[in-house]
Amino acid sequence: MGHKPFLILADYLTSNGIAVLRFDDRGTNKSDGNFQTAITPDFATDVKAAVQYLKTRKEINEKKIGLAGHSEGGIIAPMVAVECKDVNFIVLLAVTGISGSEILLRQQVLIGRANGIKEDDLKKTAELNSTIYKMIDEIQNTDTLKLKIREYLVVKSKDIPEMKIPEGSTLNEFIDIQINQITNPWMLYFIRYNPAPMLSKVKCPVLAVIGSKDLQVPSEVNLRTIENAL
Repeated sequence: MGHKPFLILADYLTSNGIAVLRFDDRGTNKSDGNFQTAITPDFATDVKAAVQYLKTRKEINEKKIGLAGHSEGGIIAPMVAVECKDVNFIVLLAVTGISGSEILLRQQVLIGRANGIKEDDLKKTAELNSTIYKMIDEIQNTDTLKLKIREYLVVKSKDIPEMKIPEGSTLNEFIDIQINQITNPWMLYFIRYNPAPMLSKVKCPVLAVIGSKDLQVPSEVNLRTIENAL
């Protein structure tokens, strides 16, 4: 929307004597790697490389290096802090403390309700997605998983408001799009991942901040879970 929150944060920090390193995602501009096939632990290796780079800079106090991660970055920060003793603190911004499947279900209800979707329709959608996420948790083979999700969506296609087929598309084409979105490697990892066990291993100081009006990362449940895990 034209707002650049990370530029503003970086500018404020540097204006107050705190150096900031921001770097391109893998595969962007001169960065190597493939963003499309990467999952969260892959991005964690990028952050580790950034920490090691900071240690080569003479203007950096290597005993005061910290990570500030927003959203997925806040899932990555604890991963790196646990493995890398050079991380002295982490700041978690709008970060989930609950599993990916649970956060997605909560998002869908809160955002749907804010957009005026009927409670009965929200309930049906939640039941559909809960079943799919359960399959993702239980079935590790991706080909088998895709087959099971397809069978389920074909059966449910007449009952769920989300399953209304766009004009010009067939049911099979529509289902293919849904399956490809939910079974890409990054999404499968996110749905299955629970950040709490990793947070419980973090030993450095942590600041976690979530807005009280955030519908994507509800503050109360996530801050409570993060605090309990730490």
